[in-house]
Amino acid sequence: PAAAAAGPQARAQAAQEQRERLVRELKLDATQKAKLEQIYVDARPRFAKLREVASEAERRRLLERIRTEMRAQIREMLTAEQKTAYQKFAGARDARGAAASGRVWTLQHGEPQPVDLRLGLSDGTSTEVLSGPLKEGDEVVVGLLEARSEGSVGPRMRLF
Repeated sequence: PAAAAAGPQARAQAAQEQRERLVRELKLDATQKAKLEQIYVDARPRFAKLREVASEAERRRLLERIRTEMRAQIREMLTAEQKTAYQKFAGARDARGAAASGRVWTLQHGEPQPVDLRLGLSDGTSTEVLSGPLKEGDEVVVGLLEARSEGSVGPRMRLF
């Protein structure tokens, strides 16, 4: 997340650090190192092309597809023992950096409006907001309350 916000140079540095960590922790041999490097070289223009995608949601979807394909290519070149270590490595990385798209609703001028967010860790009750236009203290719609009086029109919003 910090690398993504910092720009292409920071992302390239983060990718290089990740490659070095893979080589070190998985104890890759020279052939595997060359294959790993080629996987990253092949992915680089695909990552660069993502900058041309206007929709953030589509960009995230394509980014995850590239990463999934890279992980599959990496797994293909590993020994059984290395695959076990890689699963732990990938799981730890995903737990740290996992982010999902989300949407909440806020009231603007009395009308519910969608707000798209990038979400982080969640325990099912509370969810970390990594990015988006929501600010601390903003009220969000958490449910609907049915109108109880005959004069009311439609359901009432319950705010948190």
